[in-house]
Amino acid sequence: MIKPVISLFIDNFDSYSYNIIYFLQKINGIKPIVIYPDEINYDEFLEKYNNKIDNIIISPGYGNPEENKYNNLIINILKNNLNIPILGICYGHQLICNFYGGKIKKVKNMFHGNINIIHINKDENGKYCNLFNNIKNDFKATCYNSLKVSKHINTSILDIICYSIYLNEYILMGIKHKQLPYYSVQYHPESVVSEYSYQFFENFKNITIDYHKKNKTIRFRQLENDLFQTYIKNKQISDINNVKDISFNNCLNNASEKMYELKIVKVIGIENLCNISYDIFQNVFYNKDDICFWLDSNNEILYEQNQGEKNQGEKNQGEKNQGEKNQGEKNQGEKNQGEKNQGEKNQGEKNQGEKKQGEKNGIFNDIVNSSRFSYMGNARGTLSDVVEYYFVTPGNDGEKGGKNEYGAIINLKRKDRNKTTSHFSHQTQNNISEKNNCLNFDEENNTYEYQEIIKPNNCLVKYLNKKLEKYKNNFNINLSTFDINENIKNNDSNYSYSPFDKDDFIFNNKDTCLLGYIGLFNYEYKYETIKFLYGKNFEHAKNKDNEYLPVSFFIFPQNFIALDLVTNCLYLICLEPTKEEKEENGEKDEKDEKDEKGETTKARPSDCSHEMENERIPKFANKINKPCDKICASIKKENEQWVQETLNKIVSIVNKRSDQIGEKNGNFGDEKNGNFGDEKNGNFGDEKNKIVFSSSLSKDKYIENVKKCKDKITNGYSYELCLTTSFKGKYYISDKNSIDMLDLYKYLRKINKVSYSCFINYNRKLIINKNKYENGKNKYFSEKLEFNILCLSPEEFLRKNKNNIIRSKPIKGTIKRGKTYEEDLKLIKELKNNKKEISENLMIVDLTTNDFHRLCKMDTVKVTKLFDIESYTFLHQMVSEIIGESNNSKDFSDAIINIFPGGSMTGSPKLISMAILQEIEELPRGIYSGSVGFISIEGNFIFNIIIRTAIIQNNIISIGAGGAITVKSDENAEYDEMVLKFKSISTPICSYFKERYNANVQYII
Repeated sequence: MIKPVISLFIDNFDSYSYNIIYFLQKINGIKPIVIYPDEINYDEFLEKYNNKIDNIIISPGYGNPEENKYNNLIINILKNNLNIPILGICYGHQLICNFYGGKIKKVKNMFHGNINIIHINKDENGKYCNLFNNIKNDFKATCYNSLKVSKHINTSILDIICYSIYLNEYILMGIKHKQLPYYSVQYHPESVVSEYSYQFFENFKNITIDYHKKNKTIRFRQLENDLFQTYIKNKQISDINNVKDISFNNCLNNASEKMYELKIVKVIGIENLCNISYDIFQNVFYNKDDICFWLDSNNEILYEQNQGEKNQGEKNQGEKNQGEKNQGEKNQGEKNQGEKNQGEKNQGEKNQGEKKQGEKNGIFNDIVNSSRFSYMGNARGTLSDVVEYYFVTPGNDGEKGGKNEYGAIINLKRKDRNKTTSHFSHQTQNNISEKNNCLNFDEENNTYEYQEIIKPNNCLVKYLNKKLEKYKNNFNINLSTFDINENIKNNDSNYSYSPFDKDDFIFNNKDTCLLGYIGLFNYEYKYETIKFLYGKNFEHAKNKDNEYLPVSFFIFPQNFIALDLVTNCLYLICLEPTKEEKEENGEKDEKDEKDEKGETTKARPSDCSHEMENERIPKFANKINKPCDKICASIKKENEQWVQETLNKIVSIVNKRSDQIGEKNGNFGDEKNGNFGDEKNGNFGDEKNKIVFSSSLSKDKYIENVKKCKDKITNGYSYELCLTTSFKGKYYISDKNSIDMLDLYKYLRKINKVSYSCFINYNRKLIINKNKYENGKNKYFSEKLEFNILCLSPEEFLRKNKNNIIRSKPIKGTIKRGKTYEEDLKLIKELKNNKKEISENLMIVDLTTNDFHRLCKMDTVKVTKLFDIESYTFLHQMVSEIIGESNNSKDFSDAIINIFPGGSMTGSPKLISMAILQEIEELPRGIYSGSVGFISIEGNFIFNIIIRTAIIQNNIISIGAGGAITVKSDENAEYDEMVLKFKSISTPICSYFKERYNANVQYII
């Protein structure tokens, strides 16, 4: 039996490290030991690892090795001529060369993410270095370096084994120590586009084995490996035997054992569900004085499919009729694919086109699947739950803005109309009306009771996971069908239902959400993911303007609507208990009681895979979910009334809209080029109604920030930095209350139909403990909170389906649509061949695969799309797709901790890039750059990247915008691109105000 090779991987906090670790694990037969360079000193290394490892790999990283203070461990290893094979990559290469006298210089023609040709040198015997066995000369490889090693190295110690020449500049690409088994390369062999990746790492393994055989240095680690492999094998068998069946068939077959029931009414017979989704949300859930949400899959392709609008279909790239002349060979089987003119007008790229064949209904292409389902709900209902999350500094009255902040969980429950007891009490049944046997919730009341959990080891995503555990595999499903066509003329007392037992949405589709938490993480949630992933605390950015907005909030609705915009089916979903829950513990836990009162314990760094110490759901959070029989009956009655009222509203909506084919965009000007009407800077005519947009930074300051980013990149601290800024629009309307934010969102969504839109209305009041907080004021959350989110994002951040397949679709690379068909073709070609856009996209692809390798099973991470072009109403975008199968032990919390925030909003390496951006931008980003989506009770989730979004609070509209900065960035062009992205949202908003209120528009930027 071949023994595995154990590697020690020294991770310099790089965002590509786990791509290397993947190859090491696959080739060596065992996962390497991973440490950070500042984690141990040399003596500790000798004691803990020296006799247990076969080789050492020094990862890529940031900075100049001549200046980095974290190099002591590696320098001491080199000083002591450690008799073990060592491989340095990128930064590791520079560090080894610098130790032996090599000078570090800046690359003259920097191009991060560039594909270089690597030339292999022969030694004095005319042979290639064994690191390149079975690798052809002049191969292609990705380079991310800002710095290089001078070619004038000490050749008495080091041999140059490879090099590249880019724009006439010589770059030393690899060395080998003449006496010791030390090797290094400047390029990134692990990159998705580098050639011979597997062979390269296999060669280093063979070098390691040959060296130890030759020098007879095989140690006791082989026995340890045998024992370890036996343990792993037994554990895997145990894990397999303990896997539980969580399928819905299991839910149905064991209904009597379940604590909850999902009552689902499937509404069929609606012809154009896309077109009435707004009306449904407006009439069923929307209340500007409460909390409600709409995850709005509003891609225009769905309108084409359902409406058959030919002209709109010609503009879209996701239709089944992808008969492009050069790309559509695989699509020729369909009748209208052979029409040359039709095919030429559809600009979808090759990979999209290939996915669109073979489907009988012609609708299941990638974009349609991403846009298929919408979800809406609110926080009403006994079982509804709201969680807000804040960062607080202990011992400072809850003030925010420090290095040692930790999370405060605020759990909200709606206050009953009859204020006789608390929702967090077992006596809630006292509030049940004898008249209708329903809990009394004031329809106009947005007041909530709350409980705080303030602990140093709080982790929001783990807390949400715990709360969802009580539902997972603990509910049965009650199914019925409501046919609009059969009931449209009936009154509500004569509605007829029919049973059904099979449905794609419920049983087959792996991405659907039957119920769960819907909400968002703002960008600053990064502080928690950094803490649990790296064990590090960042200084928190401060912003007094939005100090009371939560870092995150999530809503768990009792009543919920899901819309399948492909099949035109609508699902009314209600949660209700089937029986009274029993107390989990017979006695009160004194430690829990202390935690509920806000007492804290000592914080400690934690690996993301560790369980939180004493992490339990506090009893108050479950009180309302431990109902007596009377409350069970009340909740069921509550749900019956909601279903009846909702069906009445839907029938009424369908009656009113039955003669309408579809929504029309109206006169919004030249949409493709973002011209929605006249915009005037300068004086106002009528001062009564106006909207004024101003930038948080002047043009000169933004350009200065771009230069700062480029300077950091030039000096080797990052490959790419996603710089952002913000704009604020203040509006003055004679009757402020006349502004309906949902109506504004309706206007925006007609203009820009994208897959990951959302509307959130957040308006709540808290019953503050006057005794606890002086003058009734709390320093980290507000008694009254009101804001709106209008998101028009086309970008998916992360999803995991019910088969544990995770996916991300980063967007990097954007160009406007052409005014003519010929110009459109030209612009697509220009984007596909733009080296800067390709390199930006590649950096994020390599970063995302790195993050996936931390979560996924071996050999499951794949780049299924690379540099694809997706086309939308206003622009073409370069999109890639990464998938992988999550380890069974990894859940939603692990995914967020490992991957959030999205790399397309940070740059790479992610950790140092986030620190650099915070230093340059100075202010927190807030909701912009975060993620909104859902976590279902079945464990699957979908989140977007919050871009092209307006956050409205009081009479201020906040919009974030930015772009990826590379060493090739032109400062003025970056500013213009950033303003263009900002105006893609601000311009239609201004157009709305001009049309509705005859408002004057002014930009001060």
